[in-house]
Amino acid sequence: MRKFFQFFLILLAAFIALSCTKNEVIDPNAEMSATVDVNGWNAKNISEGVLATVAGVELLTLTGVGADGSAIIIAVKPEVGTYPLTDALSANMLSYQKLTNNFTSKGCLLSASGSIEITSIDKEKKLVSGKFSGKVCNTSGISVTITNGVMNNFKYR
Repeated sequence: MRKFFQFFLILLAAFIALSCTKNEVIDPNAEMSATVDVNGWNAKNISEGVLATVAGVELLTLTGVGADGSAIIIAVKPEVGTYPLTDALSANMLSYQKLTNNFTSKGCLLSASGSIEITSIDKEKKLVSGKFSGKVCNTSGISVTITNGVMNNFKYR
């Protein structure tokens, strides 16, 4: 019985250790970083942003992938300014993808909130910087809150 109890305690300790999530420290020099719900998130891999015209609207799409495989994707007008995510007809969008879950600002419908702010854009060097935050939802109505989002000299083509 004593060995069973010791085995149970070891399993319990392992379960607790594995279930604790690491709250990553946000790197202020990262090309893209944010707080996702309460966890720090830094892009470990950056896909070069893409500037394209879609249905007559110029749109800049920026993607960063975290160490855990999660991704933050931003689609925004490539001009200095603040773009609210509450306009359902706008092409501006904030998205968070983790495993098979896709959360987007468009999925929140009437409860959408947040914005994307382009603070600087160098069209010659093709670099963009700014801030982003917002509530993103999946098709089941589950939401994730992204705060403190930052893009630093994010390269695009």
